[in-house]
Amino acid sequence: MAPKDFHVLIAGAGIAGLSLGVMLKKAGIQFTILEKASELKPLGSGLFLTAQVLRVYDQVGVLEDLEAVSVASHGGTYYFQNSETMADVDMSYYSTTFGYATRHVARADFVNVLMAHLPEGCIHFGKKILNTMQRAENGVMVRCADGSSYTGDILVGADGAYSAVRQSMYKNLALKGQPVPPADTAPLRLESFSILGVTKPLENEPVLYESTAKLRCLMGTREKPYIVTLLPIGKGRLAWFIRGKLLEAEFHDQESFRFTEWDNDTIHDIVKDLEHLPLVLGGTVGNLIKNTDKISRVMLEDKWFTTWYEGRTVLVGDACHKTLPAAGQGAVQSILDCVCLANLLHELPTNEASDIERVFAKFFEIRGATTAKVVATSKTISGLTSGSSWFHTFIRPFVIRLVSTPFFHSILNKSLAGRPVLNYMPKPELKGVPDPSPAHTLGLVPDAVAA
Repeated sequence: MAPKDFHVLIAGAGIAGLSLGVMLKKAGIQFTILEKASELKPLGSGLFLTAQVLRVYDQVGVLEDLEAVSVASHGGTYYFQNSETMADVDMSYYSTTFGYATRHVARADFVNVLMAHLPEGCIHFGKKILNTMQRAENGVMVRCADGSSYTGDILVGADGAYSAVRQSMYKNLALKGQPVPPADTAPLRLESFSILGVTKPLENEPVLYESTAKLRCLMGTREKPYIVTLLPIGKGRLAWFIRGKLLEAEFHDQESFRFTEWDNDTIHDIVKDLEHLPLVLGGTVGNLIKNTDKISRVMLEDKWFTTWYEGRTVLVGDACHKTLPAAGQGAVQSILDCVCLANLLHELPTNEASDIERVFAKFFEIRGATTAKVVATSKTISGLTSGSSWFHTFIRPFVIRLVSTPFFHSILNKSLAGRPVLNYMPKPELKGVPDPSPAHTLGLVPDAVAA
């Protein structure tokens, strides 16, 4: 069990930071979450949550509330831009095979559910981190732009792709004469963007009020490498994404430009060539935009960092492995980081710096290779869905149709079968196929090890 009065500082109140807070609460470990925004705004769109993480949310008592604001997925249909079906993917067997159906949920709804399971007052808003200071045997200190400072035994950077914690950690390493590889400090490369939002309830679409849902994706072409994805999220709403490529790659190391809320007139100028595209549910892309109050543009980047920890500081989620959204694994992999780290922290023998570094090294050993593969795979899938090259355009119908074959199911079984849980809590019933062996490539914590 973690040392008495052990205190964790968490930078970032996103899905990773909030999930880690819920898990630490169950471990009896004290924590404080520092969020740079003055409040959590309902920006963003929707996301997938697979059996890989739903079992741990079942364990910590979040699943029931999550199910109330989400819908179960039974598959997806992929279309050419003339609305002809490219492939139909059946996911109805997930619930019996893996114990949980994949869920579609609005990001804002998911964040609200997680916040409801945290102690009051544990999140401090308006805390933009300026720098961090390692104090060896005496913990870590964080200084914020408003003049406040916080101390803890460790600092977890869950503050996204442009992590202030990561930047401060790398500067500290350089000052100690231990510079990180140049690739880690290089600006992030941006090649694509996404325009996204959540519609108002669409009263004339009864299919959006059903308890199960199907993803629909209009694929891009070489001439128009845009992807339009529709994700029913319950209560008559659609989460939607329009993803496209930039004319030229950009390089940035600041977040301010990355996530912007736009009005409909600005969006119209950006997607005027797409507004006429028909949607398989009826209407056009233009109708979708008109029925959305808040629309955001997100610049999309991907990068796997090689340096995840130093001293009493460690990174999780997008701060150390940012994926493109095509594979739907960004949130899932961030949550799996938190499960792994929470388990290791619970077994921390002392508060000494040497023990903490050993825990962080083990964390990287378990999660590093897996997340590197996910980042690479997501990039490949992104190319396939956009049809940005003649090769991708040619092979993608065959690849997508493979998803519903027994061959692909056997591959999927190996990845989704890993449903790690918190070792320090009673385990929920293991439904479906057994968890993989410890040698499984996902590097999760199977029941055989956790017992």
